Amino acid sequence: MKLLADMLETTPTCIGHLVHETRRVLEDHGPQPGYALTRFTTPTALLAFLATAQAPSRTGIMSDLSHPNLIGMSRDDLEELIRRLAPRQVAQTERLSHQRRGAVRQSGSRGGVFPQKIGNRERVVLTILYL
Repeated sequence: MKLLADMLETTPTCIGHLVHETRRVLEDHGPQPGYALTRFTTPTALLAFLATAQAPSRTGIMSDLSHPNLIGMSRDDLEELIRRLAPRQVAQTERLSHQRRGAVRQSGSRGGVFPQKIGNRERVVLTILYL
């Protein structure tokens, strides 16, 4: 997780919470992505594996991290999994927000001030890489 956090310029704690939440959704709904045989300990080693000359932008990194050889599933299967999990992730996020608030969202509220650091698509990819 530290490697992924360094590459995505966030904290391991943030990724840890997101992976935990997304893993719970994956476990609840049965998809088993499998395990990658390749492990990396440094961003340099990972980027060398992905055959890039320099660190790509964050969107490029996520595209590279979702490479079929790295995550063990085709891009089409990954997109289908992300599509199937999206409503569940939204529902889980709302449930957790409701628990923190202790009540239903008030009308006219902005629905949260800060945008998510990692989107649902990134959560799924990171969880598969972690697993």
